[in-house]
Parts: sequence; C-alpha cells; structure tokens
Amino acid sequence: MANIPSLKDHWLDSCKEFESMTLQKKPVESVKKCWLRSNKTLTVTLAEFDTARVSMERDLTDFSNGKVSRKKLAEDLNKLAKRNASLKKMAKAHVEGLEDDIMSELLRVSKTDASGKSVYEKGLKFLKKEIDALLQVADANYASAAYSFAHLGEQIDALQRSAVLFEKQMTANIAKGAAVAAKLKAAAMAAKTPKDIAAVVTAYNSQIVQNAGRDINVLTVGLQKYCKKVNAPSQIADPVDAFYNFTKPWNEPATHKLTDNATAAQVLGKLKEFTEMLKKAAVFAPRVLHNI
Repeated sequence: MANIPSLKDHWLDSCKEFESMTLQKKPVESVKKCWLRSNKTLTVTLAEFDTARVSMERDLTDFSNGKVSRKKLAEDLNKLAKRNASLKKMAKAHVEGLEDDIMSELLRVSKTDASGKSVYEKGLKFLKKEIDALLQVADANYASAAYSFAHLGEQIDALQRSAVLFEKQMTANIAKGAAVAAKLKAAAMAAKTPKDIAAVVTAYNSQIVQNAGRDINVLTVGLQKYCKKVNAPSQIADPVDAFYNFTKPWNEPATHKLTDNATAAQVLGKLKEFTEMLKKAAVFAPRVLHNI
C-alpha cells in the first residue's frame, strides 16, 4: 500500500473486487444507486487528495531548483491537510452509508435471503479494510510532506541566520576596504617621488590584495561552504557561487598584485577596480537574505 502511486486507482480496483464478490447476489436498483452515489463521491475525494499530494511533491522539488517559494509550499501543505481531513470525513460517511442504507434495504426486500446478507457483510468488511488502509497511506503521505516542509523550514531558518550574519560582516568588510582604498587613493595622488610611489605600491599590495580584498572573498567562501553543507536551494546557492567567483581574484595575489616598479596611475587604476568590486558587494550582501 505504501508504494501505490494513486489512492484513487487502488480504490477503483477494490471496488471491482467488491462488485465481483457480490455479483452472485445482485441488489435492487435502489441499492445500486446508493452504492454508485456514495462510491463516486469517495472516488472524487481520493482523486483530489492524489492531486494535492503530487502537487506538494512536485513543488518540493521545484523549490530546490528555485522555481517556487516557501509560501507556495506552505499553501500546498495546507491544501493537502484539508484534502486529508475531507477524505477521512468522506470515507466515514461512505462506510456508514453502505452499512445503513444498503444493508437495511437488502434486509427489507429480502428478509429471508440470509445468504445474500452474508455475501454483503463479507463485502462490506473487505471495503472497510481497504478504506482503513487507504486512510493510513493518506496519513503517511501527509506526515511525510509535513516532515519535509518542517525540515526545509529549519534549513531555511538556519540559512536566514547565516545570511544576516554574512550581511553584517560583509558590511563591516566593505567599510574597512573603502576606508583603506580612500586613504591609498589620496596617497597615490599626492605621491611625487619614486620613494613615495614605492611606498604606495607596497601599501596597496599589503592592505588591499593581502588584506581587504582577501577578507571579502574569504567571507563569501564561508557562506558558500555552508550552502553546500545544508544543500541550499539553487536560488540561494547559485548567486553565492557567482559572487565567490567574482571576488576570488582579490584573494589571489598574482591577479591584482602590482610589481615594485608600478606607477601611481597603476595604483589608482587598481583602486578603481577594487572600489567597483566593493560597490557590487554592497548590493549583493542584502540580496542573499532576500533570496531565501
């Protein structure tokens, strides 16, 4: 039962078996109508539950691919809960209807037909067992969906806390980098002698490439590793990966480090690149939390 793809399909198979069991004792038209009416309603309710379950499963996958929101998943779970409650109510009404209407009708029109009563009693017992099994599967399906949503919620909450901390630390690193860049820019513009220029180049290499620039990238590496650890959805992880690749050169001395004989103009050019990177970092940092 736990592996059946459709509760509706399984129920229809059970109905066929019930009809086969009771074929030798055909009920009167009023009994047939009662059976068909209540059975049709239960079948529709089962189909609605199947649809809600499939939608929940699909959206759980789509969330991981960045296609649906957490709000949509909450709506899916709420709908599945309502469908499950409706199914329980309808199943109970179906069984009660069969017991009260069909059995009483059979007894009324055929009080002396004990064998007919026995056949239907066995058939009803079989259907009750099938309905109980279907309800258990429905409960298990809902419980599984609720667990997946709760687990996802815990994961997202943890990511949100990490994103808040990341934004706070990134803001501090950006401010630090901007202050260093402004100071070095002023020094580069004021440098006149080879000694002054050499001092600016040395300061740039040590304070930007090996310090402020590295801090921006290393902080992003930390968030990237955490996203991989918790298997963060792509709408969160992909932008982090992209920003990591963007900032990585500033953690590689060979990329932005200047030679000892670099000019003041070269320092100013590198500082301009660094400042542009800081501006993008300032835009990116709050977006991490927004994407969650």
